Amino acid sequence: MAPNHHAPIDIRIQLHFFLTTVAAALEVLGEDEYPTFTRVNLLGRVLILLGLVWLQPQPQQEQPESNTTKMTSSILQFSMALAYLASVAFCFYKMPFCFESDLWSAQTDAVVAVFLLVRAAQSNDNVDGNSNHHHNDSKPSVPVDHLSATLLAMYGCFYTAAGFFKLNSHFLDPDASCATIFATLHLHYYAGPWLPSTDHLVAMAAAIKPWAPLATLAVELVMGLGLTLGVQEWFHQRQWILYRIGLPAILYFHGAVCATPRPVDISFFAVQCAA
Repeated sequence: MAPNHHAPIDIRIQLHFFLTTVAAALEVLGEDEYPTFTRVNLLGRVLILLGLVWLQPQPQQEQPESNTTKMTSSILQFSMALAYLASVAFCFYKMPFCFESDLWSAQTDAVVAVFLLVRAAQSNDNVDGNSNHHHNDSKPSVPVDHLSATLLAMYGCFYTAAGFFKLNSHFLDPDASCATIFATLHLHYYAGPWLPSTDHLVAMAAAIKPWAPLATLAVELVMGLGLTLGVQEWFHQRQWILYRIGLPAILYFHGAVCATPRPVDISFFAVQCAA
């Protein structure tokens, strides 16, 4: 989908904001012990989303942005930045009871917040400049493509590190690895009802047990290296291949995590990372 250059906020930013709002709702509404400011932040996010929907331009609108539109864009971007920063504050509030996905999300939210603050300031400067000089001498804003490349590089490093640090005796031990638990749960929940007997289920679990840690390690390294190498200029001619390997691997991996049955249901982790 091509970005709508006449929208108050780039559609890619809107989509990321929507997905992180869904992740925040899953976390906050599922518990009763979260501080009040997280619920206020969630309410504010919903109001911002409603504002984004209300301010979407019609497809036939092709006129240049007015000062009102630029001011609205500036206010929206500033409000979204505050919402992202509130999510970062919530991560610090939870410490030391944080998962890796919380730290990943906090770093991502901080980067997006800084980007939005810079863009909001640029939009406001352009409005002031146009008002003072009565002509359109707008300064170019920081491209959203720069933010996308930064986040892809960050997550390439995150996933590569996640795979690298699984190179330890505990994770590679099939008797102790979380990968074995996830694989056998999937097998029992999805394949178990179709197998003729429990003995067949046990035999299949024993067969996949030694390979589950190695398969998970391989998938995470493919996820990370696909993104990491895909943003390098010296891999420019092969970027499309790397992206088409790394990105689907990430989505399929987190889809499998979402499908993991209880008691090891960590769907929120998958939604949080995939967002």
